[in-house]
Amino acid sequence: MSASEIFSFNHNFKIDMKFLKLPTFLAGLFLISSDSLLGATVAVDWLVFRSDDSGPDRILIGSDDMGNDLVEIRIEKIAGTLVPGSPSTGSLAGESWTSEFPYRDSQGGDASVLTFRSQATGFGAEVNYTVEANFVIPGSGVVFGLGQLFSSPDGGTGAVKVAARDPLMVPMTISEPVVRAGWDNGINRHTLPLQWSSGDQSLAVGGLDPQAQNSEFAFFELGMDTVGQIRFDVPQGYERGSGDVLEFAIGITEPVPEPNGILMIATAWILAMARRQRKVL
Repeated sequence: MSASEIFSFNHNFKIDMKFLKLPTFLAGLFLISSDSLLGATVAVDWLVFRSDDSGPDRILIGSDDMGNDLVEIRIEKIAGTLVPGSPSTGSLAGESWTSEFPYRDSQGGDASVLTFRSQATGFGAEVNYTVEANFVIPGSGVVFGLGQLFSSPDGGTGAVKVAARDPLMVPMTISEPVVRAGWDNGINRHTLPLQWSSGDQSLAVGGLDPQAQNSEFAFFELGMDTVGQIRFDVPQGYERGSGDVLEFAIGITEPVPEPNGILMIATAWILAMARRQRKVL
């Protein structure tokens, strides 16, 4: 075998080895993309709420990161008394989640969530009210959460019915919560389990705990369907003491590349490079 033949053999052999390694590389890329899907986090533009007391009833206005007013929050009291200042604004610090939390704030990049709260009392009598989130600008990619339902041996918040409607007020189907997560900052502990009833579309506390009297948070996603209203009916609020307090969050998910899409792009690029190498040879 001549020197030129030996060089040609070795050169071609090296190229063949590269192609032998290609399936292994693609398999590794697939595993990486699959792993990123399983452990993926979702960027959410949690709406910032501010009070609007210009009308006869107190309402909250929810705006996105761009300052667009998207949602109006109203509370319709049926029985009981709304505590002054309700609804009010709030927040949940990201470091206080007691389990893995998949959402990241689109601006801060952490797991913090902006919220609003309702509070009503009956001074020992019945408490019954409805919280409505009406979309001024119908939105898609909506995620919303609900938690802090109270429970004690002396009573608590009954099942809260959750409903969503499109801009024409046609009811939408709400599936099982995507996430259930407890929250504990060392002072306030919201960890009681929540149970979802698909039959009547309601959330209820699943038990008692001497260490906690408030529930965890359940988060729902409505996909890319356009939403006109989200409604929470509280037919049996806690009537004693400081009353019934619930905490809510509404956000808009931001699109992120799907791992399958990344894999397809990477595969196409590698095959193009392979064809280019063959032409050179």
